[in-house]
Amino acid sequence: MITVLSHHGSTATAFSVHGLTAALVALTGFLLLREHRTATAALTAAASVSPATVR
Repeated sequence: MITVLSHHGSTATAFSVHGLTAALVALTGFLLLREHRTATAALTAAASVSPATVR
């Protein structure tokens, strides 16, 4: 963003492109953390099932 602004680029373009990128990175990070918690919970639940219960 600093490069765009220092070369007299559009302020709106600099902020919108980099703001959108930051939002997508944050969303991806959130989804990765959420997936990890779901997978850990599934593994914990699967480990607590006794072999007699599974058919």
